[in-house]
Amino acid sequence: MESRWNDGSAPSATNSSGEGDATYVDAAFLSFSHGLCGSGTDWINGVQFSGPYPLPLSLHPNLAGEKSYAGRVLMASWFN
Repeated sequence: MESRWNDGSAPSATNSSGEGDATYVDAAFLSFSHGLCGSGTDWINGVQFSGPYPLPLSLHPNLAGEKSYAGRVLMASWFN
């Protein structure tokens, strides 16, 4: 899905009048080398269990990842 969106075919949000009011912010490049198997600091939580069940935050961004993504979204909002 990410590679499809990178080619400019990202879905757009529209309001009831059909005018666009949202911007897709591509932040995938930020996480290169910060995934579970990357060489940088992990930005993704590993799989964590409570008994036999995975916890809800497993495989989701951790604080460092969220801060990076938030910075990218803020930067995009300043220039749109």
